[in-house]
Amino acid sequence: MFKIKDDILVSYYGDEKEVIVPFGIREIREYSFLDCNQIEEINLPDSVEIVEPRAFYGCKNLKTVDVQRSVLPLGFDDKWLEGTNAAFTLIEQAIGDSDIPDGLEIENDSVVGYKGEDSELIIPDGVGSIGDKAFYDCKTLRKVVICDGVTSIGKKAFAHCNGLETVIMPDSVKKIDDGAFEECRNLKNVELSKGLKKIGKNAFLYCVSLDKIVIPEKVTSIGVSAFGGCNVKRITIPASVTEIGESAFWNCPLNIRKVEGNNFYFQGGALYDKNGKIIWKK
Repeated sequence: MFKIKDDILVSYYGDEKEVIVPFGIREIREYSFLDCNQIEEINLPDSVEIVEPRAFYGCKNLKTVDVQRSVLPLGFDDKWLEGTNAAFTLIEQAIGDSDIPDGLEIENDSVVGYKGEDSELIIPDGVGSIGDKAFYDCKTLRKVVICDGVTSIGKKAFAHCNGLETVIMPDSVKKIDDGAFEECRNLKNVELSKGLKKIGKNAFLYCVSLDKIVIPEKVTSIGVSAFGGCNVKRITIPASVTEIGESAFWNCPLNIRKVEGNNFYFQGGALYDKNGKIIWKK
């Protein structure tokens, strides 16, 4: 989806209406998003310091660019939005030291690690993302409450947290990345964000205690093996979903099934896409 060299975003080749630029990107080059007419909203993390002129040129449907800053950095060229009709919004929530739980490591607005021993943890206000492997293989966590304002949960962020049972997720989360909760074998209580757009591959792979899940109505993509090996018994595929990866529901005992819209259908104990390709079979 992104072509990145070092910490520079060179080009974008995805098809999402709402794009979240990954945390860690420092610079966005000229014409990086050239003629990406499907994009309506872009979210820039506070790691971005430089945006060259005409970075979003030709994005005819782009309405807003959310910048996770209190002021626009000097490295944003005066013509960075040239070729669009978009406006930008500055967004920043300060995190006080007294708000940060012991052992929680935060850089800029992203959780990057955890060395605490709490069984219940509240991610504080002001955090914008949970980074890759931030809680990987944490043995103590049983419950996590994610604050409103977090927009993405990174790759393998909570993978192999075998004691984790409950995740409370705000509606601000728009992306759950690959393997985010992979092999959380005791995870059984999770309500997905109503604002969620993308569920990455292996996102809940082998969450064997997870027996119910509601796919929110804004989700467009469910990745390969996203719920593989779970114990999900009932599922509704909303009309917004246009892509379901291979084995997304592998080994799930789906007894009650419902599909909205025309992109997928159930027939004869199997889930098919509109072209007749089998997505899941009992």
